[in-house]
Amino acid sequence: MVKITRVFIGTGMCLMLLILSGCFSFLQDGLVMHPRQMQPVDAKISPRFAEYRVKNIAVMPLTPSSKTEKGEYTPQFATRPHDPIPMYLHMENDGETAANLIEKELLGTFTYKPVDRRKLDKVLKELEFQLSDLVDADTVQRVGKLTGADAVLTGNVKQAFKALQYQSYGDIVYAAYIGYVSLELRLTDVETGDIIWICNIQRNSLNYTKHDIVIAGPGDERNMDHIGGGEVMFVMRNAVSEALATLK
Repeated sequence: MVKITRVFIGTGMCLMLLILSGCFSFLQDGLVMHPRQMQPVDAKISPRFAEYRVKNIAVMPLTPSSKTEKGEYTPQFATRPHDPIPMYLHMENDGETAANLIEKELLGTFTYKPVDRRKLDKVLKELEFQLSDLVDADTVQRVGKLTGADAVLTGNVKQAFKALQYQSYGDIVYAAYIGYVSLELRLTDVETGDIIWICNIQRNSLNYTKHDIVIAGPGDERNMDHIGGGEVMFVMRNAVSEALATLK
């Protein structure tokens, strides 16, 4: 008789599967996840940035990710049928979530002030703006002037999901989800229509740890806590903070 025990942490922070045969617990080395080196933030800022005197910034809703990553995993050498495990779990409303995080981060700089979200939403509604629309210089300038912004921040979420990392030994599967986020941001001056800052950043949960993470048995989910447990929100919040730190 094979017993399957599934342990879910929080709201899906970490998934671990441990399969026991009878009363005998058969454990291998488990799943070992290594730290991943961060690539530098790819940011370019206008050498004349200070001359634009940016203070008020309208943060447009970011274009959401395509969510094309799909697939399921089942143990390849299992001796009995197993329910498939989703390979990817996508963040819902990732464009809106990213915009909200950007606004909060701007507030914390004490240098920039985000335009009131209600005022911006009203203007976008009046302009009948849709996320599928092309955010060109003309649209940016109209939004900026109607909201009183000095600059408008636009962009898109390229990735915002949790991807399954796994190791299997027959009927024993160790698995955890790792968060991945990729953002493309740009800031446009309202008066001139000039793009004065562009930033691309890619991050994942393992960028934020200095030690190996081992998932080898019940309770090892605590090893994930200091990297956000694989949550996409944790990665996105840190990525936004790193990106805006280049906006000086």
